[in-house]
This record gives sequence, C-alpha cells and structure tokens, in this order.
Amino acid sequence: QAMSCVGVTTVPILTQVVVDPYSEAFKDPSKFVGPVYGAMEAQALGESLGWVMKPDGEYFRRVVPSPPPLEILQIEAIRTLLEHGNGKRVLPIACGGGGIPVSRIPARPTTLQGVEAVIDKDACGAKLATELGADAYLILTDGGGIWENFGKPNAREMAAATPEYLVVKGAGKGFPGSMGPKIQAAIDFVEGSLENGRD
Repeated sequence: QAMSCVGVTTVPILTQVVVDPYSEAFKDPSKFVGPVYGAMEAQALGESLGWVMKPDGEYFRRVVPSPPPLEILQIEAIRTLLEHGNGKRVLPIACGGGGIPVSRIPARPTTLQGVEAVIDKDACGAKLATELGADAYLILTDGGGIWENFGKPNAREMAAATPEYLVVKGAGKGFPGSMGPKIQAAIDFVEGSLENGRD
C-alpha cells in the first residue's frame, strides 16, 4: 500500500532457489522454525516426526538445515521487470524469507523437488543483488551497525569496513542467529561484485 501511494507498483514473485541437498548444512541443522516446546513434547515430536530438536533458551524448537543459495530460478523474470517496466516504476519483491528451497534431481536436472530447509534471507538477498549487478545491497535491521571493539569500553560504531577487515576480525561470529549472517551476506555481495568486475 505504501508503495502504491508514491506511484510504485510492487510485484511479489514466488522465488524458487536451488540448493545442494548434500550441503554440509544438512549434517547439522541450525535454523530454528516453529513454536517452542517443553522437553517431553519436543522429544515426542522428534521421535514421531523425525524432527531435529535443539534447545532455545529454556525450551526446545525444531531446527532445519540452512544451505546456501546456489541459483535463483526466477532471476530473468526479476531482471525483466526491473529493465522493462513499460515506463512504470515497478518494484519486484523476490526471495521472500530466503525463497522456496528446491534441488535438481541428478538424473533429470530440469526436474525440481522441494527441500525441507530454510535458506538464509540475507544470503539469498546478497546472491540476488550480485546476480542483478546491483550498485548496493542494503540490509535493514533494528540492530546497530558493525562495531570495532564490540562490548569493550572503547567500542565505536564503524562508518565503513572492508570484507578483509571483517573476515580477519571474525565479525559476527559470536552472533550466528542475528548479525553473523548479515555480515557474511555483505561480504559475499562485495566479493561477488568484485568478481563480476564491479567496484
């Protein structure tokens, strides 16, 4: 609604994203999904449904794999909307929630099958921005930015940081469920853009 008020037509696209079903992510599911359960209920659900359950605070939640995105199947449709909006201001909305995870059947690579997983939305957004040749990749969050000396008396929010600095400092590694994936997505976008000849 807000976009239409300023003359922008939004076009939501259900986006299928190819993942590798043999990714290391399937060996140790880590993405929390669904509600919380008590210990006994979690154990019963794990046994009856084959779910992997892990502690989340004092309760338990189901976890699923979070493999990296390999291919965004609707990329050309998204590109077409951006490039040829028929003179209109068109905003495609793609890769919502990380996209719909699918894999290719090896014997028939054009055939897809659903995969029980959750693709990290920041990683998928970085892949989308890189493949579109975007000038920038913005991640909106209610958290702060990247801090030098985080948690120490001399901490300061940084205005800019290079991927090399972030990797060397292990930025975000202590926050695997929040800022960690966002920092890694930013690194992936910058490195992917440089590989594609953009700076």
